[in-house]
Amino acid sequence: MFSSILDELDYTGSKLLLDLIKQVGGWPLLDSSWDESQFQWEELYVALREMNVKPLMDISVGTDNKDSTKYVITVSKYIRFE
Repeated sequence: MFSSILDELDYTGSKLLLDLIKQVGGWPLLDSSWDESQFQWEELYVALREMNVKPLMDISVGTDNKDSTKYVITVSKYIRFE
């Protein structure tokens, strides 16, 4: 009985993960019908941020330190160790 519960949890967890991957644009290793021309990394980035998932990089817009009438876009790698 315990084994069948673990199997169900494993299946449920895997299904949730696969559904999440599909929701954020898919992954060619898991989907033979994945179409690169339909993939938008910007949409993936926004979807991950909305889910509170930190992607591999951080993009932010802020005021330019040298000229406060201008804005700058900053792209930095996001590394977090816990």
